[in-house]
Amino acid sequence: TNKKHFLPQFLSRISSPDASRAAWFKSANHKIITLPEIAHFIRSNSYLEQQKAHFLLSPNFMLSLRKGDAADHALLMACMFMGSQFECQQDFENFLEENKKKKSKAE
Repeated sequence: TNKKHFLPQFLSRISSPDASRAAWFKSANHKIITLPEIAHFIRSNSYLEQQKAHFLLSPNFMLSLRKGDAADHALLMACMFMGSQFECQQDFENFLEENKKKKSKAE
């Protein structure tokens, strides 16, 4: 059955977990912050077949389960993208460089 859901009621900005929840990261101290890292993190969660009686999992609940159907994955990815500050690693590196320049000018 094709039920329509009012998507904005399910969307909320959530911060990304740290890399300790993702076995493929080299450093557990790293935050998952760029869009490619978030996408990779979402893809690393297990997929479930959609049941006839479908209900959406909250993003935080899906993070704890580490599995969900395609709609659950899409919802979690949208929420994590909304919480992301950086589109790519270069944006993050530019941000760090700007902060270094600001600190050196302040000193």
